[in-house]
Amino acid sequence: MNSFIVRWLISNIFSLLLVCVSVSPAFAEPAGEMEGFIDGIMQRAVMRGETVGATVSLVSDGRLVMAKGYGFANLQDRTPVQGRHTQFRIGSITKVLTWISVLQQIESGRLELDADVNVYLESFAMEDKFSDPITLRHLMTHTPGFEDDLSRLFASGPRQVGILRDTLADHMPARVRPPGTVAAYSNYGAALAGFLVAKVSGEGWHDYVQTHIFGPLGMHASSTRQPLTNVMDQSRSRGYQHNAGVFQVEPFTFIPLAPAGSGSATALDVARLMVELLNPQSTGVLSAKSKQKLLEGAYLAHPEINGITLGMYEVSQGDARAVAHHGSTILFNSAMVLWPKHKVGLFVSTNTDSGMTAVNDLVDAFSVRMGFKKEDYTVAAQEIQHGASLAGVYISARRNLSNYTKVMALATTLQVSYDPLAQEITLAGGENKPYRQLESGALQQVGTSKQLAFVGESHNAALYLSDLPTIGYVRASRVETPFFNAMLLGGWVLLVLLAILYWPFSSMAHRGQRGVLGQRFATILVVSSWGCFVMFLLQVGGLADSTYSFLRDGVKQLPGLLWWMFAFSGITALLVINLYRVWFQSFWWPSRRIHFTLIVFNQAAVVWWLWYWNLLPEQILHLVK
Repeated sequence: MNSFIVRWLISNIFSLLLVCVSVSPAFAEPAGEMEGFIDGIMQRAVMRGETVGATVSLVSDGRLVMAKGYGFANLQDRTPVQGRHTQFRIGSITKVLTWISVLQQIESGRLELDADVNVYLESFAMEDKFSDPITLRHLMTHTPGFEDDLSRLFASGPRQVGILRDTLADHMPARVRPPGTVAAYSNYGAALAGFLVAKVSGEGWHDYVQTHIFGPLGMHASSTRQPLTNVMDQSRSRGYQHNAGVFQVEPFTFIPLAPAGSGSATALDVARLMVELLNPQSTGVLSAKSKQKLLEGAYLAHPEINGITLGMYEVSQGDARAVAHHGSTILFNSAMVLWPKHKVGLFVSTNTDSGMTAVNDLVDAFSVRMGFKKEDYTVAAQEIQHGASLAGVYISARRNLSNYTKVMALATTLQVSYDPLAQEITLAGGENKPYRQLESGALQQVGTSKQLAFVGESHNAALYLSDLPTIGYVRASRVETPFFNAMLLGGWVLLVLLAILYWPFSSMAHRGQRGVLGQRFATILVVSSWGCFVMFLLQVGGLADSTYSFLRDGVKQLPGLLWWMFAFSGITALLVINLYRVWFQSFWWPSRRIHFTLIVFNQAAVVWWLWYWNLLPEQILHLVK
């Protein structure tokens, strides 16, 4: 009997076993009641307009409990979602497939977990910047020390996706910190790992996943290819934007770093994957040892809070340990959560950009129903070690430092406040529930399962949150604090508004005064600089009508608009140079000269701000940096 027939028999026998619904010992209630419970949550999400459609699968003790669809896969044709047949984009859950393939190649001896990745690269190599090399362990735990680039998350078509090797070589992120020091979620790192699998195996990455993961697990309705085949394209769910109560269908989203997020799968196929991962025994896909690596902690910023495994991350919300991977293509939002000890797995995906609420609501409600989530924590107040020095502003380590997307990091800051009387720490902008210190040194949020920990010396500590272990927060410099940026830009805007109101009035009051040659030109210059800034803001505002369209297309158009900022900077330089004429040739009158000077100096500070945040054309930055 040839190998193809053997694989076919194994796959179909496995599928038959999987679709046999039974009451698992993990449940304290009939599986039908659990299905009804999930039905209620997802049907409400569809009725409330949180998502056009959704798909859910639940497994327990190696068997399928349910695989079901809700709402519509195609709103225009009123095509319902079918849990066994409708493909949803699973986004970064694709990384789990990549990490499985890495572990397979480690088992075969072609890859080594702690070897320098440059050993496997030929046509390009990682920058030799730090004494420690980047290894697969660093890639799998999101600790290679790369910066992040949001401008290349999506592409508009297959031609823009390009070849993976070329994409990795041409858009290599800078190494901004030593590997293994701070977690910073990296799509590039996952894509690089997928490329290494393809290189050492001699198979294309898509072919490899199909042959060594999808095939053996019977995931016949799943693919990582972009676009999907004609057959799969007919059964895939469309993706939707939700704008002002209207659902707008969007085209297929292309992911240039395919091993990081290009996957499409049905709920039933993800159920097959979850059964495989929850099976502690060795199989033809993964050995028991490799599964243990995938599901158990590998990078723990602090031993008492959730950490990162070799490929997934902990999302425990109580005594029941949970590991997960989430995925988002903006339009599609997904979560795959496993409770290994209980042999329970839950997958949920929505097809609308507003659907993450429904995803989180289901996971939370299911966790509570199963007793996996604890929300009645009482924490006695005790002295927080170095509490005063821990206070301040922290900024996400997952950010860019090299291009114009650097400024987006301002949206990721956390303000940490310390109350010495109550011995509590609060995160501004959060639930405003304080955190109190535990004996372990971690901090517990009062009344919830959330924890945080400061790692490192207090004056230079990194902050980790238990519900986001793949991203550390590092101390923000003064320039990176929202307060500093608001004061700088707000001060300039205030001076401009005062000028708009004051200058015409004061000119009328002094209209009999003889003008000095050049003062009108100075006024024209400063007003022209304001016009450049306004034109930049207007055109940026017109780039997109949603986060999705901005990240897909709009962010790539920003570099061309930065020439407005160069024009603003050039005019400001002329104003600075001509300030001596304003004073030594007695332009206008004293109050106008003082106000004009304040605007020019503040505007010069804005130019420095543009330079710091890389908001000038790349060609100019290369000359001055």
